[in-house]
Amino acid sequence: MTGRPRLPLNTTGEIRTMKVADKWKALANHRDPDGRTRQYERTAPTKTAAINRLKQALATKTQVAEGRGHINSRTRMNALAQNYFEELNERVEQGGLSPGTVRLYRSHWDNHGKPELGELTVIEADVQTLDRFLRELRKHSPTVAKTTRAVLSGMMQIATRYNAIPTNPVRDVSRIIGAQKAVRALEPGEAVDLWTKLTGLAKTPGDSLWAQQRSSPPPKVHPYLPDLVLWMLGTSLRISQALAVHWPWIDLDEATAAVGPNIIRVKGAGLLINRGTSKTKEQVLDLPEPVVAMLMLRRETALNPLGPVFPDSVGGLRDPHNTLGDLRRALDMAGYEWVTSHTFRKTVATVLDDAGLSARQIADQLSHSRPSMTQDRYMARKARNPKAVSAIEAMLSADPARKVIGLGPPG
Repeated sequence: MTGRPRLPLNTTGEIRTMKVADKWKALANHRDPDGRTRQYERTAPTKTAAINRLKQALATKTQVAEGRGHINSRTRMNALAQNYFEELNERVEQGGLSPGTVRLYRSHWDNHGKPELGELTVIEADVQTLDRFLRELRKHSPTVAKTTRAVLSGMMQIATRYNAIPTNPVRDVSRIIGAQKAVRALEPGEAVDLWTKLTGLAKTPGDSLWAQQRSSPPPKVHPYLPDLVLWMLGTSLRISQALAVHWPWIDLDEATAAVGPNIIRVKGAGLLINRGTSKTKEQVLDLPEPVVAMLMLRRETALNPLGPVFPDSVGGLRDPHNTLGDLRRALDMAGYEWVTSHTFRKTVATVLDDAGLSARQIADQLSHSRPSMTQDRYMARKARNPKAVSAIEAMLSADPARKVIGLGPPG
């Protein structure tokens, strides 16, 4: 005869009760993570209270075990998320992942995933449940839905690895496709006009006349903004990368700048320079002449020759989030309400495309790993194409008689 089958790891058998003197005792066997089955008990004045105390004790024991990496089908999604983010933090420490990515993923889980899915067990978070959740989230923001989908996929991959579920259900949810907006970039004339207007709204560092006019009213926008806009237009850097560059990274004699790291905010540590993952390589960019001239003026008034090129008021790192707010107000004042900081990158990509550079060369300038993304999201599509109409005219004029017959009235 075969014995009674063993309990699965980290599970509890049937709860039994008995009355001992004037109290009730609740007992149950529980198979611990080490594989051993032990009997646990709790007492209380009433039968129900004894059972509840035992359930609470075993539930706490299960949560602790799950928090240490013991995942099964009854593990709650909150506990699974804890394991997932612990693994991500280990990857950050090993240089395989940016802390900014973990911060973004954590924010999406805490704000969107946890409220709706946190109390579900792993087995309850099936394809139908996750698909319904992501489809609702997509209505508000396809971008947030895509990122949250990536978080859930990573979480359920752990559950699959621990044999808590047979397959990753996120693989079978419907695709998240958002409406692709047409790429809009500044025309070269618009870029110059924008910079000129910003310069008129704020005096840039190095302007001796401004320094003498102490009785003049304050500028309408922050004085550093025209230089920052010129810097981004001349380098195609993201705003967090543009603010991270320090003076030792720039060689004005060679007109080059070593770029790549960005500024991130880490909870409990403040603003930090993030050099990315071990796969990230610093890039050396050639600097246009107007940018070099601007940097020479800024260097003359730099608070710290070893510090950031665009520091805050005390010479430290400038917060990208606050800078975006300053830039938004300045762009609105200049009459360019549709422009964002990312428009400058798209403008550079479009200008380089017009100049005949290959998609691979433009992707290298923008530090993209895939030229296809550069083409789809950063190069402005033109509604009019002189080459297209010329080709059509050449085709139709090849046989004028055929053109008349083909396009004229029947007869």
